[in-house]
Amino acid sequence: MVLIEKKTDGSKIIKKFSSPQSLYQRLLASDRISPTKKKELTKIFNPFDTFVFEKKMKNKIINILKLYS
Repeated sequence: MVLIEKKTDGSKIIKKFSSPQSLYQRLLASDRISPTKKKELTKIFNPFDTFVFEKKMKNKIINILKLYS
């Protein structure tokens, strides 16, 4: 979260923040990184789907439990 705006209303300070972002999202939005590096990051990050990973891990755990039962 990044501070976007800070106002004072008398003695009260009102702060507005941006929405939370992951490190990957902040890197893609940055102007300091070249487009080629952004493409490399996208290639690395996109294949990793957490739902597919969870399903694969559950299947592996089930197989391990079957071996030892």
